Amino acid sequence: MEIRLVRHATLVVSLSDKTLLIDPMLSPPGAMPPIQNTPNERRNPLVPLPDLDLSPVDGVLVTHTHADHFDEAAAGEIRKSPPTSLPAR
Repeated sequence: MEIRLVRHATLVVSLSDKTLLIDPMLSPPGAMPPIQNTPNERRNPLVPLPDLDLSPVDGVLVTHTHADHFDEAAAGEIRKSPPTSLPAR
């Protein structure tokens, strides 16, 4: 098993011949407002997205639909490359 932290809660998990993308937040740095009710007023994401090849991803797990676990950039990118499993909104 290989687990790669991409940033924040975004992970890529590979097991045998399957790869899972977990909680994708794919927006560029500063694209989203600060998290409400926190002392930090920095825009999110805080860091650039590292090189990330989504072509080997077999599925997507979204634990919940807060923007820091599934953002608009992820929604747009993932829908281009099924299969995808998204929770009901």
